Amino acid sequence: MMAGDEAGWLADVDASNPSLLARYTSFFRVLHALGVSEWQPEISDIGFGETAKIKVKVNYCIVTTIECKFDDREKGSYTVGFASRGDRVLITSFSDDPPGPAEDAKPWDTDELVFRQGERVTVAAPKDLEAHLDRVLIEADAAARVADPYARWDKPSRYLVFVGGKKQWSRWYRSIDEVAGFAKPSTSPYAAVEWPSYDLGYVLRHELGHLATLYGVSNIDTPGCCVLLVRPKWLTEGIAELIGYQGASTTTNDRLSGLRQHLRAGRWDGKFDSEVKPLGKTPDDRSRVENAQYVLSHLAFYCLLDTYGEDAAYTFFRLVARERRAPEDYLGFGKPWSQVEAGCARWIRSVAR
Repeated sequence: MMAGDEAGWLADVDASNPSLLARYTSFFRVLHALGVSEWQPEISDIGFGETAKIKVKVNYCIVTTIECKFDDREKGSYTVGFASRGDRVLITSFSDDPPGPAEDAKPWDTDELVFRQGERVTVAAPKDLEAHLDRVLIEADAAARVADPYARWDKPSRYLVFVGGKKQWSRWYRSIDEVAGFAKPSTSPYAAVEWPSYDLGYVLRHELGHLATLYGVSNIDTPGCCVLLVRPKWLTEGIAELIGYQGASTTTNDRLSGLRQHLRAGRWDGKFDSEVKPLGKTPDDRSRVENAQYVLSHLAFYCLLDTYGEDAAYTFFRLVARERRAPEDYLGFGKPWSQVEAGCARWIRSVAR
C-alpha cells in the first residue's frame, strides 16, 4: 500500500473473480486518491473452514504531510478470505466490516467515489453526484483562498472535501445528520458537505475554516497523557463563522434577528461558553437556538479582533482553542478575561438590539 505499487497490491488476488479484483483495485486507488500516508494493519482474528478468513484492523492516515497522531488515525476493519489455488494461496474475498452502532461510516468505505483535483482542494463524491463535482470544486477552491490566510500555525497541504446527498449523509454522519457540513480538524483532516446546500460557498468556507485554524492539533486526547480542557465551541465556531462570512463583522439581518429575539427574552447570561436557551420546545425552537448560537459565537470572536487587534485575538485562539488552556490564562488583552468577556457581551447586545 505505502509503496504505491498497485501491481504488487493485486498480485495475490484471485484474478478469476472480476468483482473481487475490481473491489481490491478500487480500494487501493481510492486510498491513494485520499492521500494515504500511513498504513498499519494487524490481524485481529483468524477463522478456518473451506477458506481461511482473517479479520484485519488497520490504522491509517489520509491527507496530511505532518505527523499523524495515533488517536487521529482512521480505523478500518476488514475480513479477507484466502484459499489454495494450485501451488499458491490467493485472496478470494474481501469485505468491509460494518461500523459499530455508535460509529459513523466513512464515505470511502460505503460508496464508490469519483474525484476532482483543484488548485488547493480535492473533492470526492459518489458517482450519482459526479455531475455536480465541477461546480463544487470551483466553490471549494474559492473557499480555500479565503480560509488559507487564517492558517497561522500549520497550513494544510491540501483540503479534502466529501460531497454527499441525503442518502449518503444519513450513512456517513447519522449522528449529526441535521447539519449541512462537517469538519474533522486534526492531524489527518477532512471536511464534508451535503448536496444540495442552501449556501454552498458559505458552508465550504466555514468547514475549511475549521481545518485551516485547527490543522495539526490532535482531535482526541491521548489516554494517560494529560488532562486538557474541552475546546470551547464558541471560539472554534466563532472563527469559522468569521471565515464563512469572509471577515464580516455581522451576518445577515435575518440571523441577527433570531439572536435578538433570544436576547430580549433573557435567554443568554452573557457568558460565551453558556448555551442560548430556547424560546420553546419545538424542533423549530431548537433550530433557532442553533442559529442564535452561531451568530453569538461569530460576534464574540469578531469583538476580540476589533477591540484588541489581530495579534492578541489570534494568540488567544492559539492558547485556548489549539493548546486548550483556560481563557483566564491569557494576559495579552491587558485586563482580566472576565472584563474582556463582559465588554464584548455588552457590545453584542448593542449590535443585536
